[in-house]
Amino acid sequence: MTEQPSHIILGGAPRDPDMPDYVRALYTNIKNTWQDAENLDDTHGYISYIWIPEETFKVDIMKLRIYAEKFRAYSKTIAAGGGTTVTSTSESAHRHQLGEDMTKGYMTIDGFFGVRDQSGGLVLRLPCEYFEGFTPWTGMATTAHNHDITLADHIHDIDFGIYEEAITGRTLSAILYDPDGNVLKDFGTILTGEDDEEVDLSSYFSTLKYGMYKLVLSASGRLRVRLMFYELCKMYVQT
Repeated sequence: MTEQPSHIILGGAPRDPDMPDYVRALYTNIKNTWQDAENLDDTHGYISYIWIPEETFKVDIMKLRIYAEKFRAYSKTIAAGGGTTVTSTSESAHRHQLGEDMTKGYMTIDGFFGVRDQSGGLVLRLPCEYFEGFTPWTGMATTAHNHDITLADHIHDIDFGIYEEAITGRTLSAILYDPDGNVLKDFGTILTGEDDEEVDLSSYFSTLKYGMYKLVLSASGRLRVRLMFYELCKMYVQT
């Protein structure tokens, strides 16, 4: 690579306009606008990038209009659910009590207790360990116990559509980093609830570094953020 004269900075812009231009550069004003949008929650933040290429001589204005909007999703139900076994909790622990319409006797069927109703039909069949303190002909009750509930493999239809959720009370925060990872500004909470705000970032680009700046966003709950950037800068064009 050809070594550039000492008065030429990276990118070809002369340090002193009175000195000879070994690399002739013309400067022009450039206006850029762009926008970004994404969903966030209290676990998943978002990074919006601001790229300053080496052709940039100076950033005169860098402004951001930031919006906190309703959380948005595009389907409302899951597509499928597999089979599983769910064991009931203590909340559903229970006993079986035989009523007066049951016969008072009991019978053993393959190690289980079975109870017949007045017509002789088998109406209850439970493991032996469920019973305590029963006496033939005086009625019986089971001990407290749980049952496993098995759900067979099944499918749910997807309900396509736009789902929106209000964000009242949820906050949006931001931190701006330079290309070397240094914190330029911790803005803290910028917005609360569904709102918008203009943020002037110009001063953080007055000492220019080439590369990727990062605006790191975080939220206290589900919300959607929309970012609209405006930049006015001077850039060079070699001739």
